Amino acid sequence: MSSKDKRKLYREFINWVEANNLLFLRFQELADCLEKYLLNEVFTSAQSCKLIGRKFLDVLDIKTNLNYNDPEIVQAYTVIHFLDRYHRFQMVYIRLIEMGIFPCPPYAADILDIGTGPAPALFAISDIYSLLKMFGRKNNIPEFASLRFQTDYVEPSESFRLWISLFSELSYSKEIKGVDWEFLYNVGSFEDFSGLDLHELKLNLRYDLIEELQSKQWREDDNDLLNAQYIIDHVQTDWKSKFRYDMIVFSNFLTELSQVETLLKEIRSAGYALRNRGILVVVGGRENSYPQIYARVIRVLKERLYLRNKTISKCIEIELQTNEMAYSYNSNFGLCLRKFYSAILKRFEEFMVLDCIPKEARRRIMKTINAQPSERKWGIHIFKKVSWRRRDKNKASK
Repeated sequence: MSSKDKRKLYREFINWVEANNLLFLRFQELADCLEKYLLNEVFTSAQSCKLIGRKFLDVLDIKTNLNYNDPEIVQAYTVIHFLDRYHRFQMVYIRLIEMGIFPCPPYAADILDIGTGPAPALFAISDIYSLLKMFGRKNNIPEFASLRFQTDYVEPSESFRLWISLFSELSYSKEIKGVDWEFLYNVGSFEDFSGLDLHELKLNLRYDLIEELQSKQWREDDNDLLNAQYIIDHVQTDWKSKFRYDMIVFSNFLTELSQVETLLKEIRSAGYALRNRGILVVVGGRENSYPQIYARVIRVLKERLYLRNKTISKCIEIELQTNEMAYSYNSNFGLCLRKFYSAILKRFEEFMVLDCIPKEARRRIMKTINAQPSERKWGIHIFKKVSWRRRDKNKASK
């Protein structure tokens, strides 16, 4: 399929999604599911409301020293952020489709979410691939109908991991308007981004495979080692696709400039782990230190070439008309979110513990409920990995 044909199909896909209101129907379903779960399983007493409500301001301020293994922090974070960020990523992925850079290869797409939290980015990516596959089946487009994808994530909090598993089961829906939604379940391969070197993990996997194969030989000599290396490098080559990704997402993970400075090696490693034409998406805020954070990440990803045996690669930033995205609190999505917040506050009122929510947190939540301001805005930067053969000196000089 040519690039021109794929762009045409992408436009038809977006028109189909919008005409059938499919993203909102899915958003509404998850909002209803989350509300029922919180009201029936979490906010069931004055004491539980107090314990979690006290943490609302902490998660609104996104303090980096929060204990995300604390189940009360995780529940508070989910109340405040999950639905908002889930819809953000719905919009981000639609933007990528409009631009023609959404990972839609003829093989399984590998997605890595860094700093996943309650996984709004992963729930949204699962929905988009489900819709693409359904669109492909309805219109006899084999490239879309047979799409496969694999998600993975980096998250150190065991409480977040348990929440993802629980909500994946609670929110699983077989069908909305004929769409067979994918069941999102993944335990997450990586606990901490700090110290994560994806290229080193891949090399270690190669060494382990060679050692395992060599151990099955009759003799342990140099010939056996060379034979094992040849087989692993040229015959049993599945390992070469491991720890490589078509899209990596930093989902509201980088929140302080000092944090970025301590993770420079890991951010470069993420760029190295992208496949050719893979994309890295950084999503976060707009104010305070975020402009400096984005500027530093841009320098880190663009300043170094990635060298392989036969290729040279680099990350380039994709120029956008604006690095800001927004949705209206008066849209269907915004109205649904406001209704959700109102239902949560109503439960606190029923238990007569509304005052346990810090005054500033209540003020901010009420501003959202009252649509003041009328829009929710956030920042986005997109990078693309480009590769060329070492002998192509002209391209290397650009």
